[in-house]
Amino acid sequence: MSGKQVEWVDHLRQTGKLKKRFNTRFFTSGDSREPELAGIWGAIVGSFLTLALTLALSFPIGGATAVYLEEFSPKNRWTDLIEVNINNLAAVPSIVFGLIGLAVFLNFFGLPRSAPLVGGLVLTLMTLPTIIIASRASLQSVPPSIREAGPHAPCTFQLIRN
Repeated sequence: MSGKQVEWVDHLRQTGKLKKRFNTRFFTSGDSREPELAGIWGAIVGSFLTLALTLALSFPIGGATAVYLEEFSPKNRWTDLIEVNINNLAAVPSIVFGLIGLAVFLNFFGLPRSAPLVGGLVLTLMTLPTIIIASRASLQSVPPSIREAGPHAPCTFQLIRN
């Protein structure tokens, strides 16, 4: 700062027009064209909604996919192709997922740009390979003795036949 600016700030302090205080409006206000009124509330809410949608979509889909691929799917060329594609998607940079989201969700499906929906869908696509790979690894680490004991465990429900 120049000497003139320092004098100006000192004069404002001495007259009581310049005070230091914590700005709570920064956390509770949304976007504004006036800088002193702008806040981050909209960004916080949008981030929360995006992450909530990502969580709600990626964990059930990723877990179900891992269980299906590990426990129920037949070992053939089709499932091998799916596994290779899942492993390849895990190595794709995030900018490519962003461009896919732009091309598919915004341009093809016409979803709104400002909605957390598009961000949540793109983040779901980004996290699914990681969740599937980690879930499959955890399913593979279950010992065979525990895996075989599962179907023979006592049932709490019994089928009653007349």
